[in-house]
Amino acid sequence: MLKPLTSLRFVFAYMVFSGHLGGLFLSYNEGFLTDTFASYLSMSEGYLGVSFFFILSGFILSYKYKEAFLEKSIKFKDFILARVFRIYPLHLFTFGIAFFLSYYGRLGDLTFWLKSLSNTLLVQSFIPVKEYFFSFNGVSWSISNEMFFYTLFPVLLLTVAVLRKYIVFILLLPVVIIAIQPTTDTHHWVYYINPFFRVFDFILGILLYDFYLRYKENAWVKHNATLLESFAIVFFLACYFFRSGISQDFRWSIYYWIPMTFLIFIFSIQRGYISHILSKRVLIWLGEISFAFYMIHQLVIQVLWIINYKFRLFENGYVLIAIALIISILGSGLLYRYFEKPLNIYLRKKYIHK
Repeated sequence: MLKPLTSLRFVFAYMVFSGHLGGLFLSYNEGFLTDTFASYLSMSEGYLGVSFFFILSGFILSYKYKEAFLEKSIKFKDFILARVFRIYPLHLFTFGIAFFLSYYGRLGDLTFWLKSLSNTLLVQSFIPVKEYFFSFNGVSWSISNEMFFYTLFPVLLLTVAVLRKYIVFILLLPVVIIAIQPTTDTHHWVYYINPFFRVFDFILGILLYDFYLRYKENAWVKHNATLLESFAIVFFLACYFFRSGISQDFRWSIYYWIPMTFLIFIFSIQRGYISHILSKRVLIWLGEISFAFYMIHQLVIQVLWIINYKFRLFENGYVLIAIALIISILGSGLLYRYFEKPLNIYLRKKYIHK
C-alpha cells in the first residue's frame, strides 16, 4: 500500500465535498460564506479533486496490474470484474437512495426512466445533457468515466508503450483543442465530463507510473523527500490561489496536471516527514473510506438541506457544514466496514479465480 496516497484520497474527496457546499447552503443561509475563512470551506474549485482521482487511478492501476498484463498473468475478465466489484455495489446503493428520493410523481415520465437506465449501466457521462450526467447521485458521473477507463486500460498500456516517443505530442492535444476552440455553453461537458477528453488524465497517471519506476530509488530524491513534499504542497496551493487568470476551460481539465502529478509522484516515494504523518492509521482509515465518502456526501448535503429548510433546525451555516461532514464521515465509515469491504471480498472470492 502507498500509504500517503491513500490518505491524500480523503483530502481530495473533501475538496469535492467542499465544492458542493456553496450552492446548496448559500441559497438558504445567504451571506454566511462571505468572509475569507468561510469561502475556503466552500471551494469553488472543489472539482479539481476529480482530476486527482483520474490521474491517481491510472497510476495505481499501473502500479498494481501493469506487470501482470505484460506477463499475461492476469485475465482481462478477472481484472474488469475486480474493478466492477470495487465500484458497482456502492454505486447501486447510492443510486437506489437517490432513486427513492426522486421517484415520487415521476413513474410515468419516460425521461426519468432513461436517466435511471443510464445510471444503472454507468453510461450517463457519455450523454452531453446536464439532466442526464448529473442525474440522481450527481457525483457518479465520474464513476461512469472510471468504468470507461478500466475497460480501456490494457489498450492504453499498449498504446503508451508503442507511442512513447510521441507521448508529449499526445498530451499536448487537449491543450491545443482548448486553445483553438471558442468558449461555448457545452464546454462544461466537453472538457470536464466527457470521458473521451478526461481519458488524458488517466493516461497521465499511466505515464507517471513509468516515471515513478525510473526515479523512486533516486538517492537525491530520497534524501530531499521532505523538502520536495513541502514544495509539492506549496506548488499545488500556489496554482490554486493564482488561478483567476486561467481560463475556466483549462481549469476544468488540464491546469492542475503538473501540480497533481508532482504531488502524486513525490508522496509515492514515502520518504519524507509529511509522508510519515500521512501514514498514520487514522489518516489511512480516512483514505480507505474516501470512496464511500465521495459517493454519499452529496446525498447527505441534499437531504440535510431539505430537512433544515423545512424544519429550520439550524440558522448557522458553519454548524450545518460540520453536521454534513460528520454524517458523511460516519456514514462512509459504516458503509466501508459493513457493506463496501465485506461485499468486495465476498464477490472477489466467489467470481475471480487466481
